[in-house]
Amino acid sequence: MLPANIKNVCFHIKNHAVCQLFINFVAMLEKLKSKWELRTNWDVLAVIIVFSISGSSIMFVRPLWFKLFGVTDATPFWLKAIIWLIMVFPTYQVFLLIYGFIFGQFAFFWKKEKKMAQAIFKLFTGSKSEEKAD
Repeated sequence: MLPANIKNVCFHIKNHAVCQLFINFVAMLEKLKSKWELRTNWDVLAVIIVFSISGSSIMFVRPLWFKLFGVTDATPFWLKAIIWLIMVFPTYQVFLLIYGFIFGQFAFFWKKEKKMAQAIFKLFTGSKSEEKAD
């Protein structure tokens, strides 16, 4: 549901395409705010920024991990994938928490990290989600 004042803002914008882009952007923020259970659009933007910065940061760290493990162009893809999963993926998760703290969204990312850790644990232990007793 779009805020009521959005239509008023668009009334003053002469370019219909710009107005529609603005409406779509606000609708996307509202949808993410609801899905992620955030309070404000600023929180949504902060989360998006944290994802962006974390992803960008990992691009600088990945070559360092690969160099540390001696990965070259000749290294088989399966070995690169294993090293990525063991080293780079957890590093990305740490970046999410660090940048989440900096941008005031640590609680959001900590909650997501715990959910993901539980899912990974269940995957490796073979546990299935709890079934309701009849």
